[in-house]
Amino acid sequence: MKKIDWDNKDQVLKEVKKHSSALKFASDRLKNDKEVVLEACKKSYYSVVIKNNKELIWKAIKPLEWASDKLKNNKKFILEIVKSSGWNLEFASDKLKDDFDVVMTAVKERGSSLKYASIKLKDDDEIVLEAIKQDGSALEFASNRLKNNKELILEVIINQGYMLQYASEKLRDDKNVVMRAVKDCGWALEFASDRLRNDIEVVMNAVKNDGMVLIFASSELKSNKDIILEAVKNNGYAIMYTSDKFKDDKDIALEVVKNDGCNLEYLSEKNKNDPEVVMNAVKNDGKALEFASDTLKNNKEIVITALKQNKMSFAYIGENIKEEYFDKEKNYSAESIEFQLVKPWERLEKNDLESNAWVEKINNGKDNQWER
Repeated sequence: MKKIDWDNKDQVLKEVKKHSSALKFASDRLKNDKEVVLEACKKSYYSVVIKNNKELIWKAIKPLEWASDKLKNNKKFILEIVKSSGWNLEFASDKLKDDFDVVMTAVKERGSSLKYASIKLKDDDEIVLEAIKQDGSALEFASNRLKNNKELILEVIINQGYMLQYASEKLRDDKNVVMRAVKDCGWALEFASDRLRNDIEVVMNAVKNDGMVLIFASSELKSNKDIILEAVKNNGYAIMYTSDKFKDDKDIALEVVKNDGCNLEYLSEKNKNDPEVVMNAVKNDGKALEFASDTLKNNKEIVITALKQNKMSFAYIGENIKEEYFDKEKNYSAESIEFQLVKPWERLEKNDLESNAWVEKINNGKDNQWER
């Protein structure tokens, strides 16, 4: 293998074209060469780093890190570099991190590069507004003054409500701001003040957007039936964040299973034994039969409904039903090939077992699983 001369421009150019991190091995002369450094900076990539011999992390490779200090302080060169990748601002000189033109160019390409701007430019209205237009999360790196600028925050959260997390405490306690945030993204409720997590109007708008954010509501509102009903209408799984009292409430239970039948799993034993609740659950998803009470797993009407909705709910029918209608099949299984060819509910719907399609199909094959 030919040894690389790291002071040979042609060889180094060839290497950095293949792997930009090769720049770190170049001679000081070539680390100051615009063509070489520019070639290396044309692309950046990620490499896997093993930490503590076990933890894998992704590390970004940013070639400008190995360029000479002279190039890092060359405005014309840095402008060209940050125009292609704003992240390169990280390795520009402190002087250029405080240069309006350089930073503006960087944040236009990648808003989050605001992170590397000088303290002064993190407090510049024009720079920060441009950064958050490109990437709302750039708000994290803005000055405290701008994080408390209501007009600016409203500009961000109207389409990126989750960015409420970077607003000042004062604005996270501003009802108008928080309302706008949760209407766009229910999860913004997580960052609202304690006072507004206890505001029924704010929380109602949040759970309408995403029922699961009920988890962030105050204890008082987690016990508000209207709030809970709205939350489970949006997402039945929200029932997990309520007390047992509401898991036992039939009105709420009906909304929960309407949203997703298998949410029957999270309801009280009383509701799992309620024919109306369970019937609605299996109409939505036959496999919800798994979570019904033993009594209702043996309810013929409910079992038929479940099987018609999803044949695989056959795995959850009660022992009494199995013994009465499927006793002859010693190895029946919802996964069997034969099972795919029949309609199991027909066995329950017809009294004359010998005339129904189930038996006819089973008897057609002498070696089928049902006879074994």
